[in-house]
Amino acid sequence: MATALNFMNDNEALEPDPPDAVDVARRAAILKYQFVYVAATPPRHVIAPVMEQWSSAEQEQFAARLEAERLRFIDELRANGLWEDTSPSERAGFEQPASAISDRQMINTSWRAEAVHCLAWALRLVDHLPDYDTQSDPEIVMPLIPTGDLASYCRSASLRDRAAIDRAREIAELWHWRRRTRQLQRDGNQPRAGEPTLDEIVREVAPRMVADGMLPNVIDEDFPVLGRAYRDLSEDEWTMAGSIAMERHFALNWLCGYAPGNDWDETPTDT
Repeated sequence: MATALNFMNDNEALEPDPPDAVDVARRAAILKYQFVYVAATPPRHVIAPVMEQWSSAEQEQFAARLEAERLRFIDELRANGLWEDTSPSERAGFEQPASAISDRQMINTSWRAEAVHCLAWALRLVDHLPDYDTQSDPEIVMPLIPTGDLASYCRSASLRDRAAIDRAREIAELWHWRRRTRQLQRDGNQPRAGEPTLDEIVREVAPRMVADGMLPNVIDEDFPVLGRAYRDLSEDEWTMAGSIAMERHFALNWLCGYAPGNDWDETPTDT
């Protein structure tokens, strides 16, 4: 627990190699394409019952439209020189038939709005990141990534001061750490004899983080979420807050150069 108290992890022993502004702009564009493509694809559990009422010809026409749309996205990625920069998992997602996209893939991709917001913030396209109990709004953040003129967008891209990005990463890691402490509690984790409980650690850490400017305030010596102490969140609320923290931590770790070779898929999120 001493490691958790200091918010240190193995990432900080690495030699960071942060991406430059053009790399960040291109990655934000890829994430936008991925998000929009999946968001425009009807979920299988929704469309399957409807398709059962269609004729074979109607089903074939619908499948053809989905396939044409999938190929259009790939063509745009290629035309913008982004296809080769997609990660293996992203490429696999675009290469599978739209009908094969699972509900889990759709949920995971929907959370990419948090990553896009982090990159847009780093690129000075938005002034701040939302609080950690507030989801990013894709209808606000996605239009900020101008994929229509990618070359001009990349030429003008500039990043915030490195210290500001590092600080944002530390805050995201802190919130991710809080998510994991609750996960450990749910899993029945018990301290060894003489060690503090996880709740005691949280009660010690939270006020310190306010003093350090990492948290806005505390509620019952805990992180504040939706006007309540983190420990009092419902399962759905905890899932929401945890997903926000995990996605932002992932994106900000990549921004800070913790991914080996800047490989998006390999970005670590240790806490």
